[in-house]
Amino acid sequence: MSSTQVNNDIIKPNRYAVSYYEIFILSLIIVWLPSKLLAYLTPFICMFWFIIRANSGKSLIRLGCFILVYGILVGAYYLFYHCINEPFILQNAFMSFITYGSFIFFMVLPPNQSVSQINYMKFIKVIEWFIIIQSFLGIFQVLVFVAINGGNFDSSTGDVVQGTLNSLSFMNPSVNFNNQIYTANLLLLLLFYVPFNIAKKRGLLISAIGFIAILMASVLHLFIAFIVAVVLISIYFSSSFIKMNTARLLIAFFLIIAISLTIVLQPKNFALVSYYFNDLSTNRSPKTAATIKAVTKMPSSYPWARVIGLGPGQYSSRAGLIGTGHYFGDFKKPKEIPFIEPNYSYAFKEYVYKDWKDVATNVAKYGNSTMSRPFYSTLSVLTEFGYVIFALILFLLIRFIRKLKKLYIGAQTEKNMMHSFYSIACAAAIVFFIFISFFENYMEVTQAIFPGLLMLYFFNSFLRDQFRTPSSP
Repeated sequence: MSSTQVNNDIIKPNRYAVSYYEIFILSLIIVWLPSKLLAYLTPFICMFWFIIRANSGKSLIRLGCFILVYGILVGAYYLFYHCINEPFILQNAFMSFITYGSFIFFMVLPPNQSVSQINYMKFIKVIEWFIIIQSFLGIFQVLVFVAINGGNFDSSTGDVVQGTLNSLSFMNPSVNFNNQIYTANLLLLLLFYVPFNIAKKRGLLISAIGFIAILMASVLHLFIAFIVAVVLISIYFSSSFIKMNTARLLIAFFLIIAISLTIVLQPKNFALVSYYFNDLSTNRSPKTAATIKAVTKMPSSYPWARVIGLGPGQYSSRAGLIGTGHYFGDFKKPKEIPFIEPNYSYAFKEYVYKDWKDVATNVAKYGNSTMSRPFYSTLSVLTEFGYVIFALILFLLIRFIRKLKKLYIGAQTEKNMMHSFYSIACAAAIVFFIFISFFENYMEVTQAIFPGLLMLYFFNSFLRDQFRTPSSP
């Protein structure tokens, strides 16, 4: 056993590490529940749990400071719009605070406090059990649905794979976002479980069942983003990645099997990949048209948008969409949301609303596909927070990935396979988040990303702490 493993086992976990482990379990329980409202509140529930359990006055102060700064920012936007005689939708701005709660949580955590001073196997065990439960339930749902209704695993059959988000989905199939949330969550759980599988040669069957559930779910844009992210980071971290060894042969074998099964079991879904790619590369796609409008036309009417943005919740973000009153339920007969007065900005009405209505009310043409919706996180951040903030976020992400590469090189030098794979997993998670932010407003979907962000934060802390630990002579 290496000195790093010994140190990891004998160090008494600090209160931050224990509290973080507890909120990781709590977050997984909540986001896999059917309640969307509870899911949106998960980061804030976890914040207060952490503050109380860790007795963290620093976190409470940071939360108060962030609320104050955000309130000042919103007030500045409001005054600016008042001066130019245009409405600023306050409710949407404050709703953005909730929808971006997954990121606010990490701003509240006290800096330079390790959360990895707890045996990483505790996290692995939790991840393992959630993969087992959700995978088996998802596979069960699609098998029962096919048995009851006949047919095959193609087209929209995979939509019933929703796990505990809707345990009886096979009895009452409905078009909602549960299928995508299920897939994103399970992919991220697998991303941080597979490095342990390969390094310790344990749990490979569990991962295989997890990936079968992913294939059955048929959310190809997420699966492709996941595969491309892992491959790109692996090549970037190591130019010798293409040289085969046992681990890489296993990965290559899995990719071949996965692609083959997709082509055989879901030929129509597989054919849609090229269809949507061609659509996106032309002006036929509402998503492409929305991008062109936001980058070229909208700034001519709102020139300040390029510098400071239109303001949180004022354009195509999920907060902005919810504020219209048409987001939940059917577009023409939406569900009423308590305390929300339907309203939207002039910019949204002029450049987004018409395209969104066209896609939402024309299912025969667009198929209620994520690939057709005229909004996504990258566009929302760019338009609502401006090019400067967008460039800053991009710079920080690139810097983060470069630091992970250094950790990877250090792990390779020490010939620590598991640390090497976790460096790749952390960086691949970042690239995966970047990729999916081009498809939908995923960065505001707490149910889809929050547990993944918690795992990324923990395993990055785990790698940094292990790298700092001096090796035995």
